[in-house]
Amino acid sequence: MAITEDDLQSIFEAEKTEATPSQDELEFLEERARIESDTLPLLSIDQYEEQHALFCRYGLEKQMLERTEPHIRYLSRFKPGELLASSFYKQFRDKKIVRQYVEENIDLVNSENK
Repeated sequence: MAITEDDLQSIFEAEKTEATPSQDELEFLEERARIESDTLPLLSIDQYEEQHALFCRYGLEKQMLERTEPHIRYLSRFKPGELLASSFYKQFRDKKIVRQYVEENIDLVNSENK
């Protein structure tokens, strides 16, 4: 037996509506798309830090942080002091991607040097 649209409406006590986005919503979505397309595929930690508030405002924080991953990985492995001294690290050290590379690379480098 197939579930019909009427069944779903009664189960979830929902009504079907026609929704069109408001002008503000359309402008928000257009600006978000522009930011995504205008932002380089790879971001430095400085670029991310400078534009962080903008990324948050448009719900792009995580996506843009992923674009910094190669730079974080490079710094954590080859210039750990520079990463740890950066204002980026001080601000975002609790982010999973930052913690991961610090634990994998910097802690590894420190243990090799002992």
